[in-house]
Amino acid sequence: MISPLFYGIIRVAKEVTDTQKYLGKYYIFHEVGSNSKPTENIDDTYLEGRYKSQIYRWDNSKLALDLYTTSSRNIIIPELKKAGVSLQLYSEGDYEYTYLFPEDELDKVTKIVKPKVRGKNAQLKKSKPPKVKKQRKKD
Repeated sequence: MISPLFYGIIRVAKEVTDTQKYLGKYYIFHEVGSNSKPTENIDDTYLEGRYKSQIYRWDNSKLALDLYTTSSRNIIIPELKKAGVSLQLYSEGDYEYTYLFPEDELDKVTKIVKPKVRGKNAQLKKSKPPKVKKQRKKD
C-alpha cells in the first residue's frame, strides 16, 4: 500500500514550478548523481551562494535555504533577519539547517547569500543516449 504522504509529494511536485525563470539572473546548478552526471529530473536545480549555501524551490510560494555548517548559519541568519526576511526553521541537524522563506523575498535573500552569477545564461543540455557500437560478425 502506498502511503498518503507519497501522494502528497507527487501532488506538490506537479504543482511546483522550477527555477528556470531565474536563468539569466543567476547561475543555476543541477543536482549531480552518484555517476557524476546531472540527475534525470531536469527540475532538480538550485542556486549556490556563500558558504556553499543552497536556495531551491520548496513549493509554489516558498523557497528553501540550506546551510551546511553552524558557522555559516551564525553569519547568514542574523543578516537575513536584520534585512526583514521572514524565515521559518524547517529542519535542524547536527550541522545542517533548512529555512523556508516566501519567494517574493528572494531579492532580499540574494543580497546577503550572494548566489553565483558567472555563467548565468548556461542551460543544462540533455545528454544524448550513448551510441551502441555494432559488433562485426565473425565468419
